[in-house]
Amino acid sequence: MEAVEDPIALEIRNLDRGLDLSDIGVRRKASGFHVRVVQHECDHLDGILYPERMTDLKFLVYEGEMDAFMAGLNS
Repeated sequence: MEAVEDPIALEIRNLDRGLDLSDIGVRRKASGFHVRVVQHECDHLDGILYPERMTDLKFLVYEGEMDAFMAGLNS
C-alpha cells in the first residue's frame, strides 16, 4: 500500500501562450517517475501539500522517529 496514489501518465497544456510569447502554446506528456515530479510541482503551484494527497496519515513520520518507535517495540 502506498501513502500517496501516483498518476500513471499525464498531459500538460497551457491555455495561454507558449514560452516564446506566440499563441502556439506548450504541450508535454509525462509517464513513469516524471509524472510524480510534475504532479508534485503542479501541487506546489496549486497550494496542495503532500499530506493532503495521502490516503492514510499514519505513514507521515520521519524515518528516525519510526526507527526509534520500532526499536522500543522490539526491546
